[in-house]
Amino acid sequence: MSEVFKEAVPESPETPKTAPESRETPGLVLGETELPKAKDLPDTDRLDVWETENKRQYAQDYFGIRETAHIFPISAHFKNIDKYVKIEIANREYENTKENYDKIIGEIEDEIGTKSLISHKRIQKIFDYIQVIQKINKLKEKKKLYTQQNG
Repeated sequence: MSEVFKEAVPESPETPKTAPESRETPGLVLGETELPKAKDLPDTDRLDVWETENKRQYAQDYFGIRETAHIFPISAHFKNIDKYVKIEIANREYENTKENYDKIIGEIEDEIGTKSLISHKRIQKIFDYIQVIQKINKLKEKKKLYTQQNG
């Protein structure tokens, strides 16, 4: 059957008869090529790699809620917190690591004093705080637009 296909596709005299393995790519040296990792971080430190490997959000382990993470309203609150922290990491141009995630949550918890609370109350207070911060940021943006328009 393979002979039928070979006969159906005529070879042109211009087509080189080299196997794909023997083709050369200019400037490519095999055996010495090393692909760079994202910012050369160990994979265990990268937040996105950790979450992919563990098949869950890092916030579940940070707050110790793996068993209850699916229960509403905890699930909605911690997902909102997780999203906010990841946006903050990007806005601050930090490396996407677990350490920086912990740092941002730690700053919030230091400000509102939630480290000693039980997990569901801790999550609720952080969620409420983030809601207020987001509202303040929206108002600042509106004020900025207003002052630009009205001189």
